[in-house]
Amino acid sequence: MHYLRNIEYVVAKVHKSIRIGQLSVGFALFAIICGISLGNGAAVSAAVTSGPVSYVYSQKTDSEFPAEHIYGETETYSYAYATAEGSGNTEYRSAMPQEQDVDEIVLTFSYPSVGRVYLSALYDYSENRFLLPVLELFNRLEISYQAAGTTGLVEGTFLVGGENYRMNFQERSIVLGNKTYNFNADRMSTGPTDYYLSPEVYEEVFDMYFEINMSTLSVRLETPHAMPVTDRQNRERARRNIEQRSFERSYYPLRYDRSGQILGAGFIDYQINTAGDMSSPSRAFSYALTGGTNLFGGALQGNLSGRYEEDGRFSYRTDNLRWRYGLNPNPYLTEINAGQISTQGPLGRRIEGLSLSNEPIESRQLYGSYIVDGRTEPDSEVELYINNNLLDFTVADQLGYYRFEVPLRYGTTRLQTRIFTPDGGMQSRSREIQIPFMFLPRGTASYNIQAGRTDMPENPLSEDGLAAHGDIGYGFTDWITARVGLDYSETE
Repeated sequence: MHYLRNIEYVVAKVHKSIRIGQLSVGFALFAIICGISLGNGAAVSAAVTSGPVSYVYSQKTDSEFPAEHIYGETETYSYAYATAEGSGNTEYRSAMPQEQDVDEIVLTFSYPSVGRVYLSALYDYSENRFLLPVLELFNRLEISYQAAGTTGLVEGTFLVGGENYRMNFQERSIVLGNKTYNFNADRMSTGPTDYYLSPEVYEEVFDMYFEINMSTLSVRLETPHAMPVTDRQNRERARRNIEQRSFERSYYPLRYDRSGQILGAGFIDYQINTAGDMSSPSRAFSYALTGGTNLFGGALQGNLSGRYEEDGRFSYRTDNLRWRYGLNPNPYLTEINAGQISTQGPLGRRIEGLSLSNEPIESRQLYGSYIVDGRTEPDSEVELYINNNLLDFTVADQLGYYRFEVPLRYGTTRLQTRIFTPDGGMQSRSREIQIPFMFLPRGTASYNIQAGRTDMPENPLSEDGLAAHGDIGYGFTDWITARVGLDYSETE
């Protein structure tokens, strides 16, 4: 008798492939089962498997039998047969099922804000369709989600500040906002570690279009929506680019300091026009001069205009001819004007006289500061916008409290806070603050004084007389400014 020892039947999974552009996927896998005879005889047994998946099994025996073997195969199982000499009995072992409709395949996923990463997808051979993972994709795109254990529920907020969604993989339904979608089992599937949707479901429900390239095993996402990962990167980029804005007036150093010259160089602009009548040989000339110069440490400026005719008649008038001296910055006296000036107040008049003021020569830019604070969910990101420009950002503390100190300019300031909660939600709070230009900062006083003789060349019949005006203002609080004034005139 010949003894055949340690005969192993091994069916090994060797390869499976997907043929591009064909409806049928996968082709024959095969395994070779070799038997080694310790003696004069030799026997070789083999089991042939078919289908996209094969399995490994082994059999060891010390039975005596010749090198006789046959092969058998059914639709779903493969068998290896061996007949022991003298027994007349045929012994066989069956392998695991050889047909499997769904298999896991690794794809390369690409999206601009994510880059190129690997993605574990499922391929349904019976439907010739990919199923893409939900949790893995949403995690890459930073879409808010919560998976409720073994109940088959996935819910969260789609996009930043978007609509709530709820996926039920047991009932195979998806609710987004007020819409409900129902799908077949081949469109929604549950795996051991993730949930899967077909690309058609992503497109129909979430407007997420996946383009799958079978030749490179890659998938690319296109969507009209800005994914949360893109929003976060844009916010971080804007925060890095926040300009360290200074709301105070910046005084740059002068290359040439002011010098109080008694008399310095100046400038003049002129305009001369001529007009005449064709029936008369006489002509008239009109002129206008504007100029200024340094005088006694200040500035002399004004306008001169008039008319000259060929018969010798000559007329002229001056306008805003005055001498101005500035002492800015000085809390008590900033500007002196002498010459042709105008009084302030409701009875403003043109006078030839003197004016004193401690108002800043350059108008105030910054009124003060304003506190913007509030409460939201802990660890939320809070951004502060002024007139649609990102000014600052912070993270709410463990109690959800946040606080900003906002600089306020004169005029209208539009404030907006955008709150990005950890669950993907977004809240926006806006307010508008108006600061009149007449408001004074708290504890600030200002005055204006003008006095002189009235000057009204447009009304030659009016009598000249004295006129004066004075006012004083004080900022009592951030929201209360009081100003009182007095006007005096000797003419009606």
